[in-house]
Amino acid sequence: MEEKLILHKPITKPGKDDIILRLTDMQFHMKLDATENPAKRIEHAIDNNKPGRIYTSLSTPSNPNEIQTPFFNADDPEFQKLVKKYRDQGKRVFIMQPKSGLPIKQSKDVEEFINSKKGKRLLRKLNKDKSK
Repeated sequence: MEEKLILHKPITKPGKDDIILRLTDMQFHMKLDATENPAKRIEHAIDNNKPGRIYTSLSTPSNPNEIQTPFFNADDPEFQKLVKKYRDQGKRVFIMQPKSGLPIKQSKDVEEFINSKKGKRLLRKLNKDKSK
């Protein structure tokens, strides 16, 4: 029988031995390669008990107020294996985000670009196009 992961609001609170993946923020970068295997990056962070980052490109949502997080795709076979591994150890996996919402900000490389000569030219062009 095929197993399938289902993401839903937790029914019970996480226990002492459960795995909690905390989303802290989202940062927009100029250009970064997407993380090839997000599940492996997550596992590495859990094993070392240190925070980690996942880089991904965002798909265009149907609703402009939504941002989808493809790195927690329940259909991803690598993510399914990771959750199964922890479940076999008697642990549950929780994905938590701040109650006030996930802060979205620009990264340092975006700020540097905006303040650069090329970035200022781009901003002037955008302002010029708006005034037409």
